[in-house]
Amino acid sequence: DGLLHVSEMSRRRVTDPKEVVSVGQEVRVKVIKVDNDGKRISLSMKDQEPDPWSYVADRYPVGSQFNGKIVRSTDFGYFVEVEPGLDGLVHLSQLPLGVKAGDESVAIGSSVTGWVREVHPTKKRLSLSLREVATNDPWENVNSRYPIGKVVEGDVDHGAAPGIFVQLEPGLTGLIPNSEITVAPGS
Repeated sequence: DGLLHVSEMSRRRVTDPKEVVSVGQEVRVKVIKVDNDGKRISLSMKDQEPDPWSYVADRYPVGSQFNGKIVRSTDFGYFVEVEPGLDGLVHLSQLPLGVKAGDESVAIGSSVTGWVREVHPTKKRLSLSLREVATNDPWENVNSRYPIGKVVEGDVDHGAAPGIFVQLEPGLTGLIPNSEITVAPGS
């Protein structure tokens, strides 16, 4: 007999072995370790599956859209499964405008669409955003696109101690300082 640990059953996250195997089922496994003079054998099924991190940058280039499902949350963001065994992190700062941690739209099991921010295949890290990301450098020619005095529209991102942050375009956010904000009488 050999041990097929839950972490070796699949490249995707498995919490209960019954999700993957059942008693009496025939499985194909790889011997990955033999200890104690052959009295302890460790086995793996996931080594039989293709590595989802192979060619991940080709399948999910920076700026491309993805569809996935929120599979778990942390105090710093949400992990989204974009394909079996391939999870990416949506940091809290990358939630859609107006969405906060705990909102129903980002509940575990929710389907989401977003954009790839960064890909690090060697570190097995995929950084995702539920906000549209810039496909080119938003600061390029910013002076000619947003000259001083030009009136523009944007989406309020959030308020903070220095003022209100407004997203002018993906990747380009401006600040309205508190000193420039006026409140209408009776508001």
